[in-house]
Amino acid sequence: MSPETNNQFVLLPAINQLSQDGLHYKDLLTYVAIRSFNNNETDDCLPGLDTISRRSGMNKKTTMESIKRLELSGLLKVTKSTKKHVSNRYQFKKCSSFLQIPYSVFKTDDLTFNQRAMLVFIRQCFDSVNLECLCRSIKAISEFLGVTYKVLHCQFNVLIAKGYIEKSTKLYDCGDSRVIIKLTDKLNWKYQRPSYEAKFQQIPNEAQLSQLQFK
Repeated sequence: MSPETNNQFVLLPAINQLSQDGLHYKDLLTYVAIRSFNNNETDDCLPGLDTISRRSGMNKKTTMESIKRLELSGLLKVTKSTKKHVSNRYQFKKCSSFLQIPYSVFKTDDLTFNQRAMLVFIRQCFDSVNLECLCRSIKAISEFLGVTYKVLHCQFNVLIAKGYIEKSTKLYDCGDSRVIIKLTDKLNWKYQRPSYEAKFQQIPNEAQLSQLQFK
């Protein structure tokens, strides 16, 4: 089943301090690009390298390097195909905490793959209700995520300029102020869970629950 006709989000493990796992922030874009092809019913994930590259926006060489880092980190298991013209199989490490990345992130044609990857990476800094950043400055975000301020600052300002992030200042009656950083509604970051009563009219069984799982 294609992503467009299945669930609207891809699961991404919540990971900060990437350097500890030997990862680069763009590796998380590679991860969600691969996982977006996962079949929940069969648990098969067999996209070809060209297919992964097209979805993420990266070239093949960068994609291959990214997959290798994900494999070495343990987030991704790659079973090499022994048959010609048959894709490798990808499996994903079980994690207890996940982020919800909308499929529409792959259709952000106004972003470079680096900007798209940074948008995916910083998602973990924003709450799921108001989409407000839990850190109060770019410097605090860079320290939390374990990336250099220079790299984050450059990409962050582009994401603000292109309307994916909103930065404003809230003034209080006492004279104090607070900087508020939020994800905008340019992408639909909020997952609306279906009502069990409306969908099933009873307590759902395991088969019904599986229909609601993310990739």
